[in-house]
Amino acid sequence: MQNKILNFRHHFMVKITAVSFLFMLPLWVFNIFPHLHSQNIDFIFNAIALNQFSAQLWSGELYPRWMVKANNGFGSPIFALYAPVSFYIGSLFAWLKPIDPLATGRLGIAMAASLPASGWTMWLWLRQKFPAKQAQDGAWIYAFFPYKFIFLYVKVGGLATVWAMVWSPLLLLAVDRMIARRPGSMGLMALCWGLMILTHPFVAICFMPVPLCYGLFVSPSAERLRLLSQLFVAYLLGIGLAAIFLVPLMKNHDFINSAVFVSGKFDYRNELLHFSLSSLFGVLYIMLPVIGLFAVKWRENDRQYWTRENKCWLFLLAATFFFVTPLSLPLWDLIPPMRYLQFPYRVYTSSLFIACCMMVPMLSHPDKREMAFRMVINTSLCCLLLGIYFGQPFDLQKATDVINHQEIKFYEYHTKWEKPPYDLPPPMEMAAFASGNGKISGFKESARHLHLDITVSSPAADIAVHRFYFPSWEITPNVPGVTILPSVDHGLLTLHLPQGHYDLTLNQTIEGEREGAWISLLSLIMIASFCLFPHRRSAVRKAAPPAPSLS
Repeated sequence: MQNKILNFRHHFMVKITAVSFLFMLPLWVFNIFPHLHSQNIDFIFNAIALNQFSAQLWSGELYPRWMVKANNGFGSPIFALYAPVSFYIGSLFAWLKPIDPLATGRLGIAMAASLPASGWTMWLWLRQKFPAKQAQDGAWIYAFFPYKFIFLYVKVGGLATVWAMVWSPLLLLAVDRMIARRPGSMGLMALCWGLMILTHPFVAICFMPVPLCYGLFVSPSAERLRLLSQLFVAYLLGIGLAAIFLVPLMKNHDFINSAVFVSGKFDYRNELLHFSLSSLFGVLYIMLPVIGLFAVKWRENDRQYWTRENKCWLFLLAATFFFVTPLSLPLWDLIPPMRYLQFPYRVYTSSLFIACCMMVPMLSHPDKREMAFRMVINTSLCCLLLGIYFGQPFDLQKATDVINHQEIKFYEYHTKWEKPPYDLPPPMEMAAFASGNGKISGFKESARHLHLDITVSSPAADIAVHRFYFPSWEITPNVPGVTILPSVDHGLLTLHLPQGHYDLTLNQTIEGEREGAWISLLSLIMIASFCLFPHRRSAVRKAAPPAPSLS
């Protein structure tokens, strides 16, 4: 008998994928051609980052951290600070580079691919709890929930944000499996939590309370202590899995303009005290579909809707909206790490998922199902049209020049030795004498290596290299008197050399990446052991209650 789940022609995921790329068609029309680039700064940044990350990845560098060609070849430490998973996904479309050399089209495709991916993960979770049709409807709603189109059209360029939302349903699937004591559930939880951190750590921080609250609400009271202990271990393993990114981030944040992350326009107080357009859009595009469902004629059996699980969603939705109001300011001030979230409206990524979970149980009623899809489609189209209207390109030459020069216009991704206003240094040779005299007879460059053949005729000399300075360079061979330092004027990598002839190789190892890699490898082995070699069930575990179901 033919398996309907494997029937490619009729599988609803094929339809979600087709509709996803149809919804993203306007973005490609406006951005895939060089003469139609959007001026949106987030879009330009993501296009530059994806282009460089993809090029270095496919040239053999497994984890690109220093972008060699950024800033007109002077480089940038973007991926010493920026989570990489969404850019690995975007790099899968590198084969399109001949027709999309600036990566604007590839960026649009990568963002579009997040829609069916999130629908698929939502379906994997919901099919354990609801009838097949209701689970598919929930997947459709999560894939095309209106608030996502703010990142796709109004704030174009949220590649990491839209992909971070792909992992949310899998985290709740892992919690259900933990409650049911199914093998491998803790490994699944740790793996998905680590992937969310490696995709967008700020979204992960906002979503972290959701699995905890969900588990406390839906699990039997006798099981809560066990569940919380397993979640704690899984969270630790997930953080360990992300150590390959987190450890270098913590060790190198002092080498960049880290103060920019929590000051000026990035200060969370600005958003809390002055309700922005992004916050207004968030409230409207998340709440309108939910309000529309409750506005449908109330039925007697709708009282059954308020189960413990749905009370959990109502509590979490109210909490997330509370955190974007001025009333929450004392809590933001009380918990110092929260200031790194920068924009309180980041919690809307959790509100989106919670609102979708509130809607799914209502979809069993035909009239409410019709209203749900009508509200989602109408508000998504409204957001799409607003995005096209506000995203009309302007100052096209400037936008194109910025992308062609790969110039990073984000102050937080410049090294602390560069001087405001962070204009690029004047054109120069790949290596030149800044002081003293002599001859540079050879220069070779790659992402992590520099090779120079230098003869210094004067008593001493400084050699300025066409690259911004960043610590952790090692000189081979180790010659006494040869030092590496940043230049005073532009923060360029500078070699101070005594008189003589030198054949030098410079190797860069980002501080903390080796330690982080070992921690991640150890965590991955432990996660794999939980998944591949689960503990045998005891009699008590066999008697454990099944995962909660609302079907």
